[in-house]
Amino acid sequence: HKTGTLASVEHDAGILYLPGGPYIISVLTGDLPVNYLGLQLVAALGKVVYEHFA
Repeated sequence: HKTGTLASVEHDAGILYLPGGPYIISVLTGDLPVNYLGLQLVAALGKVVYEHFA
């Protein structure tokens, strides 16, 4: 992971290890009014992918 911060963007990537095999997820955001909305989106998408494939 590259560290650092920029206003109005949040990005993250990870590997979800699930019974059917690993899934790679990458989320890129932009033009956010506040950064915490991007953090919430990244977490929510990870949860959706996990629940769908688990």
